[in-house]
Amino acid sequence: MKIKHGMESKRIYKIWAMMKQRCFNKNHKSYRHYGDRGIGVSESWMKFENFYLDMGDCPAGMSLDRINNEKGYSVENCRWASFETQNNNRSNSCFLEYQGQKKTISEWAHQTGIKVATLWDRIKRFGWTTERALTEKVRPQRPKMALRP
Repeated sequence: MKIKHGMESKRIYKIWAMMKQRCFNKNHKSYRHYGDRGIGVSESWMKFENFYLDMGDCPAGMSLDRINNEKGYSVENCRWASFETQNNNRSNSCFLEYQGQKKTISEWAHQTGIKVATLWDRIKRFGWTTERALTEKVRPQRPKMALRP
């Protein structure tokens, strides 16, 4: 006998179902980033009701995030996070350490007011030190010359 919880059409149920798809469905487009890497779902969370009891409804503007990207989905390793938090928690994020603080390029850009692309170029393209990349002022762009009619 199948137990009905009445949540199949709710966003939270879809989040749970997609979590399982990423981890167990070899045909899912993101399987290589999850199941193929050994990312799984805790035994308790294989049942929707347990997942829902632990996580509750997803707050607006948030999505399911694994705190440690090397570990699977479980109550100890998951949270609701904003898009920005998730982007800074990606396994391919580039971190810079300066004055005892370790942050992503995106976080440093937000703090310093220097564009992400500028910081990226300074570090990766030009080989600047972290200190120089984060502290050197950005030269103002020259105005474009107007074309004569």
